[in-house]
Amino acid sequence: MHLFIAQFVDTVTQGIIPDGGVLVDVNGMIQAINTSNFFEINHPELFLEAKKYTGIIVPGFVNVHCHIELSHLKNKIPQGGGLNLFLANLEQHRKDDNETIISAAKEALFEMEKEGIVAVGDICNSTIVAKILSHTNLYIHHFSEAYAIDATKAEAAFAKAKTTYDVFDGDRKSIVPHSPYSVSNLLMDKISEHNIKFQEITCIHNQETEGENEMYVSKTGETIERLQMWGLNLSSFNPTGKHALYNFLPKLAKAKHVLMVHNTFTTKEDIIWAMENFDNVFWCFCVRANLFIENKIPPIELFLACDDKICIGTDSLASNQSLSIIKEMKEIQDYLLEKGVKESSIILLQMLLKWATINGAKYLCIDKTMGSIEVGKRPGLCLLENIGENFLITNDTYIRRLI
Repeated sequence: MHLFIAQFVDTVTQGIIPDGGVLVDVNGMIQAINTSNFFEINHPELFLEAKKYTGIIVPGFVNVHCHIELSHLKNKIPQGGGLNLFLANLEQHRKDDNETIISAAKEALFEMEKEGIVAVGDICNSTIVAKILSHTNLYIHHFSEAYAIDATKAEAAFAKAKTTYDVFDGDRKSIVPHSPYSVSNLLMDKISEHNIKFQEITCIHNQETEGENEMYVSKTGETIERLQMWGLNLSSFNPTGKHALYNFLPKLAKAKHVLMVHNTFTTKEDIIWAMENFDNVFWCFCVRANLFIENKIPPIELFLACDDKICIGTDSLASNQSLSIIKEMKEIQDYLLEKGVKESSIILLQMLLKWATINGAKYLCIDKTMGSIEVGKRPGLCLLENIGENFLITNDTYIRRLI
């Protein structure tokens, strides 16, 4: 048994315990949560040997959206310039030798563990890093993307995605659409049928640019121009007069859960419509990647009514300087404060921790074992150190992995 004591224990689901302690067994399963005084009186032998910290004990983080296989692209793509330029650079630089790709992926996995991450939703579109992903300490759900806007290539695109999908054992895997602008209606239907058949969770890059909205509304804008420049067959694509999610969400939402990633140009009307019609939709923010690519943060203040369905991701090292959930939390915190969110700092921190832990665990369907500090769970324990005045995350705040 190991007892960890700190100034605060944030259980996430059962509130904050000042001067709290968490008792775990040798396998990291939580046996008891209480005040340090309780442990001192009732378990004096454990209290004497307890590890005592200054900071806040929190459960391990859940990174719901990452591209581990792109880790070798760190510092290779210029920041800014928009998605079109980013994608062009991505295609130019992504081909590398397998040894380099695998080595960078291993470093990324180590970095995430060090940053307190215990579970990851990973976009994996090749088999190169499959072996190391199967032998990590992290819980990983593998998302194999299918993409082809040309309806005549739907069968081939789905088959290609399934090739990677079949490499992984068990049920920690899904076939998913990359984005509305890269998937035909026929391919979206095939993916949806697969998700339903195997009761999978799914995800999609949503409204990452204004061009995506323009494409579906009127078949104009930067996105459609890029696809035309690439010489893709767009004869099967017809604008709907509405944003893309009105077209694809009714199909994808038949899956167990659907994660909308980025949402940089999602409107209040889009959010309300999704909330009113679907109860299994989660929203993921990867704000540092959005700043890296588009220099824009999603309108997170519009999503606060979806508080129980908001998650946090890091995207890839191609579009981010690190795979740190605490740095994502700080960026979101500063944005919300700038937007005049009136919650007290402690409530704001609790909300961000919920987004970074239990909400992501619910999306990945692992909330019975991870995501919060509760007896019987094995969520991993981390220590938030150097938290600022009024419980604000600062540049000096960092995470320490306890177990």
